[in-house]
Amino acid sequence: MRQQDHLVSLEQRLTEAMRVARKKYDLAKVAFENARERACELGLDHADALHVAATEYRQAVKEYSASVTLFADFLLNKYVPVSSTRELAGAR
Repeated sequence: MRQQDHLVSLEQRLTEAMRVARKKYDLAKVAFENARERACELGLDHADALHVAATEYRQAVKEYSASVTLFADFLLNKYVPVSSTRELAGAR
């Protein structure tokens, strides 16, 4: 495969990974906000649902941030760490 084809393929996989991570982030954010509202309405400061939603939200933020960083590195340097390339190949 030509270098240009490889870069285009890699960009497409990074873009898709970023899109998926953003969708997970958006869903986790809504779930967290809903759980927070329900906990406040019920007067619960330490509701289990809020804890779970907050944990999922933090994980989604972490994954989305990592995917944006990978994509930015690719755009700026045309480079992605080998370990990240393997993860992307497995996500197809």
